[in-house]
Amino acid sequence: MKFNIYIKQILLKIFIKIIFLYSVLFSIHSCFTEVGNPEPEYSISGTATKGPISNGIVTAYSLKADGTLGVKIDSTTTNENGEFSFLYSESFKNPVAFILTEGLFKDEATSNNVYFEKEENLRTYLPSISTEQEISITALTEIATSCSLTKVQSGLSINNALEYAYNDIAQKFGLSNITMTPENPFKGNLDATKQESKYALIQAGFSEYAKINGAKNTISVVKAFALDNEDCTFDGKSFSNTIILEGTNNNFAADAYQKGLKEAIDSYISSSQNTTGIKAYPGNGNKNSYGY
Repeated sequence: MKFNIYIKQILLKIFIKIIFLYSVLFSIHSCFTEVGNPEPEYSISGTATKGPISNGIVTAYSLKADGTLGVKIDSTTTNENGEFSFLYSESFKNPVAFILTEGLFKDEATSNNVYFEKEENLRTYLPSISTEQEISITALTEIATSCSLTKVQSGLSINNALEYAYNDIAQKFGLSNITMTPENPFKGNLDATKQESKYALIQAGFSEYAKINGAKNTISVVKAFALDNEDCTFDGKSFSNTIILEGTNNNFAADAYQKGLKEAIDSYISSSQNTTGIKAYPGNGNKNSYGY
């Protein structure tokens, strides 16, 4: 009798150990399959630049069909070169918003540090992202994004709206695309034949425009251009509403895109602040656009 009880106690202990071991193995499996690595991950890297933007916060969101922000995916900080990177899971690949806040950059036209204030940001919205993709957050992606959201409201799908708006701005500014990374204008000896160098000069043009017109800073000029492009047309107005250039009491010029920016780029190139090494604007650009 005592022997049978002893055997039962041993079997019970073995059973408890088996249950415990199973629960541990199941927890480890769950950790890897549900928490630590729910889906295959891939890397996304990019650069935030208006001049390289250091210590900026880049936050990624999924995008809803109506163009509004969905789930926050992750947030990271840019390094001194404006570079950032994320790891993404498959479920967040299409479409995605990258929004930069905070941070600072060296202004090309004045060499002053410019800080992003609380309500200021730059955006890049993408219809899709792929493995090992590099992206950029720039003045032009911000300007394109404003048009894309209007196109969604008019009935286009978010993907088609983004494709239209980003291609439209690339064409208007004489670039093959605006998601490439502009060259760093402060490193000097830029290659005038490269699109990335041309992109750097366009960005410097916004800084010079701010300097010439007494705007608060470069960011305020970029925001004025973005408001101007909300209706996907550069005419100095947001739809029928006038735009006040921040830091001034003046309306944003109706020819800021067609004339003002060209003059600003030329002014920067001929100034002592030009650190690119480029002496003339590369290529003819789009002759039907901002004067080149």
